Order: sequence, then structure tokens, then C-alpha cells
Amino acid sequence: GIGTAAGCAGDAAPGSIGLAACRQGRRLRFITVAELVMELSEAQAEHRLSRLEAQLDRLDLLICDELGFIRLDADQAQLLFILLAHRYTRGGLIITSNLEFGDWTGVFNDDARLVSALLDRLTHRCHVLQFQAESYRFRESLAARTVAPAPRAGRRTAPVASASTPSGG
Repeated sequence: GIGTAAGCAGDAAPGSIGLAACRQGRRLRFITVAELVMELSEAQAEHRLSRLEAQLDRLDLLICDELGFIRLDADQAQLLFILLAHRYTRGGLIITSNLEFGDWTGVFNDDARLVSALLDRLTHRCHVLQFQAESYRFRESLAARTVAPAPRAGRRTAPVASASTPSGG
């Protein structure tokens, strides 16, 4: 798993790894967790979940981006758990998140037992990369706002306020 702060340099790591895998002729898929969960839910409703899981099993690398940006309901949490718990023994898996492991319970419908079992599997044979950085998007946005235009003659200008950086970008 790869943990990243949203908008920091860690966002590029999964893409770079994916690009290197493509150049080696590996089969991979890059998908957000929100898209993946939606796809799993639709496949289950349409009775084709086994087919989707078989397609994902054929990948050399599955990159699941943005775990933590949406809260999963109980069914979605179960579907994602089953896929990830199965996947960790079958092929490469990268998961990006702006959350510490301790905060994953909130994403998985407050099911601490499920999260504990998932993390036990995922951390068993993995490399955890943690990037602690300020969001470059926030930094650029703040810089753009703090550049005040030159005052016109005879007009007063108010000082530009600056904001503090939110944690996690």
C-alpha cells in the first residue's frame, strides 16, 4: 500500500510505478476506489461479479487511488474487503490514501473488525510509503490569491488575508 497526502509529491508515485509496469509489458489498471466500488456494486447487482473478479485477477498490478475520499456503506465495504483481501495474494496492489491506517475504520462503515483483518493482510507482505507534505495544489492556490495587483492611483486596497494549510492537503 502507498499512503499519500492528497496533492503532494506522493500522488505521482503510483502513476510512475504504473508507467514503469506498462513499459515492462505488465497488465494494469488505475482506478479510484469510488469508481471501483461502483463497478463492484453494479457487477453484483447484475450477477456478473465473478466475471469482474476474474478480469481483475488477470492484472499484474491494480492501483486503487483515493481510499478515504468516500465513506462506504456496509455492502460496499464488504465488496472492497473481499476484493482487496483476495488480491493481496494474487498480484500487485497499490492503494493510495490521505488517511492514516487508524482512520480507515471510518471509510469502511465503522467496521473495525473488517479493517483490522484487511490491514493484517495488506501489511503482511507490502511496502508502506508515507509521504508527509503540504498539498502543492493548496500551495499554488494560496500563492495565486496572495499576489495582489498593484494599487491604482487614488484607490485604497485592503490587505490580502492568508489562510493556514489544512492537514492532508
